Amino acid sequence: MRKKLADLLAFKANLFEVLIIAVLVALGVNVLSSGLMGYFNFTFFELIAIGFLLILTGALMLFRNASPMNNGKYKYKGIICIEENSGDLIDIIGYPFAEEVSRNIKALCAENKALHKIWHENPIGCIFDFDGNQSVKKKIKSNDLFIEAIEYYVIETLANHLSSHFNDDDSFSDEYLVKLDRKNIPNSLLGNRFIDTFSRPMEEREKFLGVESDPSEGKIVYAFGEDGAIFNHFEMVLPEKSSIVRESDSSISVITKRFKINFRPEFEGYNANFPSHFEKLYLGKDFLSVSNFAVGLIVTVDFSKRSLLSTKGWEYYWWLDSFLTKLEQSFSKDYFLSKISWHQNSAMILMAENRSKMERSNYSKSQKKCKSWV
Repeated sequence: MRKKLADLLAFKANLFEVLIIAVLVALGVNVLSSGLMGYFNFTFFELIAIGFLLILTGALMLFRNASPMNNGKYKYKGIICIEENSGDLIDIIGYPFAEEVSRNIKALCAENKALHKIWHENPIGCIFDFDGNQSVKKKIKSNDLFIEAIEYYVIETLANHLSSHFNDDDSFSDEYLVKLDRKNIPNSLLGNRFIDTFSRPMEEREKFLGVESDPSEGKIVYAFGEDGAIFNHFEMVLPEKSSIVRESDSSISVITKRFKINFRPEFEGYNANFPSHFEKLYLGKDFLSVSNFAVGLIVTVDFSKRSLLSTKGWEYYWWLDSFLTKLEQSFSKDYFLSKISWHQNSAMILMAENRSKMERSNYSKSQKKCKSWV
């Protein structure tokens, strides 16, 4: 992951030096061009046209060099596993995305029997119906629910990262921050059934009737109820004048004064694969008892042109680079496999198993030879 914010600020730091050099070069070129203009006898309007073209060319080159820092699109590829018999998501230890999404879906289904029925009776996947000579992809309700689960995971990961960034450093002033919670986020965002359910007050939820809170001990921000139900006080701390919106394509954008970051989950119900023997060696499952599905997340970052001219307040935006890194590391299947050193460890296990088989085979052969001598 490139450090987009760091790259942009490095570009800004070098911009002043570049401008000084440009002025000096321009003065030298001006002296040289004066002699050339006199030699070729250009008219006044011709000189204006040439000067305009040169300025435009320089400006285009400048913004071309800045554009890699201003814009970026990243696609993260993840994976989930479902138990064929139960229809439950498998909790893949050490893979944050799979762990969190599995827990969240179980918690939501524990509180809503209708959603539990949708998830288990119409499992995620990809089904095509035939209309004449054409195949039409069938809409599966559980797929929509799972997309909301991805969306909630990203939003909650961002909210936790922002809270850690701003709350752990006393140098940040509340004057330059805005806090978004259930009361002031867009209704379109509350359309996400995970956000709506988990952030609803505990006193309004049956699964938390036995949970007592003592105001003197402070506000409860996270709690578990019966059957794994979850209460999560939704709060997102952002730089002042920031907002979170749902776009026309159903993706979600966080808009700040310096940049806009957009998240678009992708899930079509297509199957995916872990490396050979992963289900057996890591999950302890039979290969045929598990279904794996591909999950995608597209993240787009667009810096505003005015951010190049801003000199102060960048400390309120330094969380961007670390968040993108954290999101990639928690979501990416390849990063997870690298983190657990899958290829090295699986090779060692398979070699040990083969060695054990050979030793048993050799022992069996030696026993037969002994019997034949007798």
